[in-house]
Amino acid sequence: MSIIKKSLTAIICCFILSSCIDEHVTYIGDVATITPNYYAFAAIKTDGSVVAWGKRSSGGDISNVSHKLKANVSQIFSTKYAFAALKNDGSVVTWGGSNSGIAGTNGDMLTNNVTHIYSNSAAFAALKSNGSVVAWGDLSSGGSTSSVASELTSNVTKIYSTLHAFAALKSDGSVVTWGSSDYGGSSPSHLLTENVIDIYTNENVFVALKSDGSIITWGNAENGGDKGIYSYINNETILSGDVTNELSGNVVKILSTNKFFAAVKTDGSVIFWGTVGDIAEVADQLINDVSNVYAFKYAFAALKTDGSAVFWENSNTEYYYATEEDIDFVKNASNILGNNIVDIYSTDAYYFRDFTVLKADGSLFTWGNYNLSEADEAIINDNDIGINKISHYVTSPYTDMDDYVALKSDGSVITWDSNSVGFQDAEMANFLTSGVVEIYSNNNLFVALKENGLAITWMD
Repeated sequence: MSIIKKSLTAIICCFILSSCIDEHVTYIGDVATITPNYYAFAAIKTDGSVVAWGKRSSGGDISNVSHKLKANVSQIFSTKYAFAALKNDGSVVTWGGSNSGIAGTNGDMLTNNVTHIYSNSAAFAALKSNGSVVAWGDLSSGGSTSSVASELTSNVTKIYSTLHAFAALKSDGSVVTWGSSDYGGSSPSHLLTENVIDIYTNENVFVALKSDGSIITWGNAENGGDKGIYSYINNETILSGDVTNELSGNVVKILSTNKFFAAVKTDGSVIFWGTVGDIAEVADQLINDVSNVYAFKYAFAALKTDGSAVFWENSNTEYYYATEEDIDFVKNASNILGNNIVDIYSTDAYYFRDFTVLKADGSLFTWGNYNLSEADEAIINDNDIGINKISHYVTSPYTDMDDYVALKSDGSVITWDSNSVGFQDAEMANFLTSGVVEIYSNNNLFVALKENGLAITWMD
């Protein structure tokens, strides 16, 4: 990882000024919370003011609204390319990409009484204290509620989103949807007039859980918008099963990935639907006790309540440079990794398969980093490493660049990519040896927030 070196003098100046921003490394003081979008960050400082950095057109520049962000900001929300700040007086300030977050004609409706803001990839929806909804941003993504405005004047309790649509749950158990029909903006409204108690989503599907334990699905069929199981045979999508009857009652919880859903029933059994890959090979291991599910480019995974994991192949994905050893590892991962797994990560980089498993004792197990030396792998997989959080990103979906940052329980940070471990800049590393309380990432930057309020951002 190539970090542009900073002189000690420059770093000290950043402390004095409490804000120092350049293309490669950023130091900002007195930070309370940080919110990322795809290419920028926005931070609320301890005095309630806001500072932003990153790509200017994605919200990294607040110059047009800075006079509104000098104090009293309580929360910040984001789309891919824009931010919305909620202030203590219930007003909203927006900035960033013009098609994905600017309030436009709805600005006069956002001057007071907003209690929460929800977002998808290109639009925002604000819930007001009287239960009404105000939306803005990209019109095709739900930035306008004009088609359902009469249904959103009161009694909305919570809003959910896919990438380009919203669903509002009302106090009477009914649901109102708007946005792109391809992403769930159109729903079977006659089935959603009452008794809905919760809604779950993935990228383009909504699932409503009703009080009788049944579910209603809508959106992209192959990714869970109906109750079918999709497989790929000879590069064609085949509906290989239907679980409608199994999902007609007794569902208590739903787990989701971007490709499929899993419903946990009262008896502990688990029902999968959507695009689930070669799940038949491991179906007997997924009958019950599943606590979480994951979808990666080359494989799927399920985490079980005993801390073990089950991996299976995504049959619709070419393996590129993945070796037979990697494919065999996926098939045998549950025996190799054992129990006490708490989370699973993958950068899904284009040219190789890369997974990291975090275990309950803070140890890691990683594989797929083809260029790492045995010494580097030993550092990452050190049983005493004490990791409690991992953040990562892929710098481009069409390159082999991938990067991880892990926060340790002692407040230090370790970083690695497919080629090396650690910071190449010694001064940068010194600032991250202790006192880090949170780490963040977006598509091209990492941020470490320290206990003294210093936020350090760096770019590879």
